[in-house]
Amino acid sequence: MAEGALFDLAGNVLQLLGSVIVEEVKLASSVETEIENLTDTVTTIRAVLLDAEMQSSHNHQIKVWLRRLKDVLHDADDLLDDFSTEVMRIKMMTKKVRLFSSCSNPLAFSPKMGREIKAIREKLNAIAKDKEAFHFSQSLVEPRVMTRGDRETYSFVLEDEVIGREDDKKEIMERLFDDNVVANISIIPIVGFGGLGKTTLAQLVYNDKNVQTKFEIKLWVCISDVFDVQRIVKEILEHLTKRKHEGSIEMLQTQLREELDGKKYLIVLDDLWNEESNKWLLLRNLLMGGAKGSRIIVTTRSENVARIIGATSWHALRGLPEEKAWSLFVKMAFENGQLPKNEAFVSLGRDIMGKCGGVPLAIRTIASLLYTKATENEWRSFKDYELSKITQDEENVILSTLKLSYNHLPSYLKQCFAYCRLFPKDYKIDVTTLINLWAAQAWDKKWDDGETECYDDMSLEGLQPHPNLKGLDLSYYMGVRIPSWVSSLTNLVHFRLSSNKRLQHLPPINQLPFLKVVFLHNMKALKYISDEDSVSNVLGASSSSSKTPFFPSLSSLRISNCPKLKGWWRNSDDNEPHHLLLPSFPPSLLDLQIEVCPNLTSMPLIPDLTVSHIGDCPLLRLHEGNSEDCPK
Repeated sequence: MAEGALFDLAGNVLQLLGSVIVEEVKLASSVETEIENLTDTVTTIRAVLLDAEMQSSHNHQIKVWLRRLKDVLHDADDLLDDFSTEVMRIKMMTKKVRLFSSCSNPLAFSPKMGREIKAIREKLNAIAKDKEAFHFSQSLVEPRVMTRGDRETYSFVLEDEVIGREDDKKEIMERLFDDNVVANISIIPIVGFGGLGKTTLAQLVYNDKNVQTKFEIKLWVCISDVFDVQRIVKEILEHLTKRKHEGSIEMLQTQLREELDGKKYLIVLDDLWNEESNKWLLLRNLLMGGAKGSRIIVTTRSENVARIIGATSWHALRGLPEEKAWSLFVKMAFENGQLPKNEAFVSLGRDIMGKCGGVPLAIRTIASLLYTKATENEWRSFKDYELSKITQDEENVILSTLKLSYNHLPSYLKQCFAYCRLFPKDYKIDVTTLINLWAAQAWDKKWDDGETECYDDMSLEGLQPHPNLKGLDLSYYMGVRIPSWVSSLTNLVHFRLSSNKRLQHLPPINQLPFLKVVFLHNMKALKYISDEDSVSNVLGASSSSSKTPFFPSLSSLRISNCPKLKGWWRNSDDNEPHHLLLPSFPPSLLDLQIEVCPNLTSMPLIPDLTVSHIGDCPLLRLHEGNSEDCPK
């Protein structure tokens, strides 16, 4: 378990000590005093854990102290679980037999429990005594991150825009289209340590409009830690043929050669780690059938990999130039990406940005954390205290920077987040399976059955992204509410929501100025798009407001398989002539597709559409003014 979760682990131990099962053991045995003493000791230690965890990243002695504590707390947690199980066994036997043997008698069971609890308490007492040397401050409430306006806490942002890579892209493009290359197939490695943006640069090139027209075949394959030639070949074939491929590597290589023969292709092999030359040579030979001008772009952290794949030169990606780095920092750290009037923020920001080494991921992560800090004192405190935790070693700057983001998560998210490290890199984690695994760790035991939905909602609320986010996809989310921060994503362009069984309505999204694409699919409980009581609450009572466009930039709306969806708004009067008050979608809406919504009765007014399809919506009546009903 990560050290950042010790606060919750101590809380779990206290909860077990105070649970009904443990109370029954206490009342039925002579260990009451030991349990009370252990409770006092754990409570005392837990009171300083938040401060201890914060200081541990730059104090080795505290880190060692926390490791000792972690081991003993795990022992206590296991012991109390074992005792709880034993008491349940005794209670079940009591129903069948009224006379026990000594091994099943609670009175015989108690001395063993007392001895083991005492041993753990003595270890914790020694650890508690050692904490005095560190002068920790006490706190039982996690500090909340201050926000500007009504925004709430968030986690770090994913790449949404690219700044400062124009020259790098130009160099790669020149190598892509270099007619002086003699070999049919040319390999272009992009080399640099993690967080510099190798994948982003490759994506910039891959999606360039000139690349789209110059290559017959374009393929993107993520390699990562495991270099499995057969898997890679299968993935390429499935992309080319749109169907599954099985069989031996001999069969697969024959099919691959047929697909690539004589065709000019671009293949990106992203995140290549393997340094076994024989495996690379096998894959390279299978890709040699392309036409002259074919290119393979490889992104890797290792110059040795670049040599092994036969490249005579490679593009060494560096940190951003200072002014480009500053532009990225300003965009992520300040409201609307604009410099503040307070020069102190600018000066502090320059100092903080300088510690990031021009690494885009480090800049985004730190600037996103600072975005939530509204006062000069908070920025100064971050510079003087938090920034010292970031190593200047290029190879480790990303890990130390991301650790800052982890430290700013609520503790209930830390342990869940840390658990995900058990999965291999690039592993697709099934949400339901992951939740069951968390439950198996008893991390949800503080929540009653009726509170698990709240826990899901709290978890997503605690992962608020940066407001510059442009694409949001929520699939298989188990909560009953979409987080409130969605309404504040003023730069959002694409919103996709699918496969939720509990959500009944969405937060207000119609006012988002740049939202172009909305996709709702397989929403089993969704009844209304908006939770407003009526259209009038959105537009006012005047019917003249019905002609005012909302969703000002919407170009595509797709809704499918929403069996309980009734309409756009939750109306208090079902007899109200809604279509007289309905607003209009903007003229920018070109694509409207609605399928399998059997209870849907009405939608906002629609403009002339380039593409429209409505099926299995027998009750739906679309209105263009007071035009004909929609097709059934």
